[in-house]
Amino acid sequence: MQRAIVEPPSSQPVDAHPGPRLRDDTVAEADHRGSASGRTGRRPGQSTTRAAIAAAALHQFAARGYGGATMRSIAQQAGVDPALIAYFFGSKRDLFNQVMRLPIDPPRVVSRVLDGERTAVGERLATVTFEVLADQHNRDTVIGLLRSASHDREAATLLRVAVTEEILKPIASGLDVSDADLRAELALSQISGLVFARHVIGLETLGASAPTRLRRTLGLTLQRCLVGPLDT
Repeated sequence: MQRAIVEPPSSQPVDAHPGPRLRDDTVAEADHRGSASGRTGRRPGQSTTRAAIAAAALHQFAARGYGGATMRSIAQQAGVDPALIAYFFGSKRDLFNQVMRLPIDPPRVVSRVLDGERTAVGERLATVTFEVLADQHNRDTVIGLLRSASHDREAATLLRVAVTEEILKPIASGLDVSDADLRAELALSQISGLVFARHVIGLETLGASAPTRLRRTLGLTLQRCLVGPLDT
């Protein structure tokens, strides 16, 4: 039985500013909403508000990237006062760093890709990639990171650490091949290039192609990146 590599996203993102509070979150939320609408009263459940903000932020970052999404547009989509975003998550950067984390267990991914014949390592990595992208939350996270990484250094670092440093380099190292770091980065270039072309640029033929066909093709490319000759 294959081990699960995707962890369900938490419905309650971690608060960026832990520590003692003078009032509970629900009371503070009611105050923020009351001041914005002229009414007082509580919205049922702080976790509901957190989840709504996180979902709206993920959608906005995926659609617009870090630079295009704003606290106001996120708040509008979530149906909350913008001040609540700062209260629950902190700054826009704090919000981005919290919601744009892939719920993946890197050691399990590495173990699964390395567990098997060397001749099929590229196919296994491609299979894991498409399994991750099949989930809408994961796909939006990857798309948001790619959109943002093109013009935001911190987003690029987040993507590089999450995929290259924690997954692809350990895989290449475990294969005991020459130029392991180069091979890992070549693998990332193929995976990110496919996702960007298909989901961000929106190339029509690529987008209309069956995932099974794309997975097989990506697997062949990744096989050469990871264990094939690089100089011929």
